[in-house]
Amino acid sequence: MKEVCEDSILSRYFKGKRPMVELLEVTFQELMNAEDDDALKMAYLLMVFEFFETDEGQTSVPIWLWFLVEDEEAFLSFFLWGSYIFDVTLFWLKNAFEKHLN
Repeated sequence: MKEVCEDSILSRYFKGKRPMVELLEVTFQELMNAEDDDALKMAYLLMVFEFFETDEGQTSVPIWLWFLVEDEEAFLSFFLWGSYIFDVTLFWLKNAFEKHLN
């Protein structure tokens, strides 16, 4: 897998290691008044992870999202959002249905 570049938010704030979501949230709160794009990138990460996560046990942001947020244009034009959201919706519907049957 390709490495995260040295000037990425993952490298700058977390030394290249994917943090647990709780640490990402704390870091986002600290950056909210920052004058750069880092707070926006962290907001994107949190938005996707918090609202669209597919694995209930997952506690860190998937590596592909770290790469995607480094390019805002790519993030905003990511053509697979529809498929991603559809898959997440099916996952949660299936889980709800299975829990209801048990």
